[in-house]
Amino acid sequence: MLSVPTFLSAILLIYLFAVELRWLPATGYVPFREDPTGNLRFLVLPALTLALAEWPGIMRVLRSDMIATLQEDYIALAKAKGLKASRILFVHALEAVIADAGHHHRHQHRPPDRRRADRRDDFCACRGSAGCWSARSTPAT
Repeated sequence: MLSVPTFLSAILLIYLFAVELRWLPATGYVPFREDPTGNLRFLVLPALTLALAEWPGIMRVLRSDMIATLQEDYIALAKAKGLKASRILFVHALEAVIADAGHHHRHQHRPPDRRRADRRDDFCACRGSAGCWSARSTPAT
């Protein structure tokens, strides 16, 4: 879905789920106070369309971060201690990757600061806040 435009995937989803299968409504609106279930049925197609548009980019970031995390020293130490591979993957590595993915997702649409283009952390909007890994690992110039 990375190369499919969002408007085209929306049309295809409407055709599949609303026209052919008749599982979801194609148009309309029901206030939440009148019918909570009906209101949520109207939100499924737009939410699914937007999620499908973002999913490939998020997965690419997660994959590259997981590869980098599995090469860290603390992962090698956990292997040397004899921890199970599933515990290393799901407890140690995945926790770090998910925390880092949240950081990437929050700052992915911010343009770089043109005045300080020589700094690597200019792509990060948090500029050294406590939750930012990239600003802590990058030396100031």
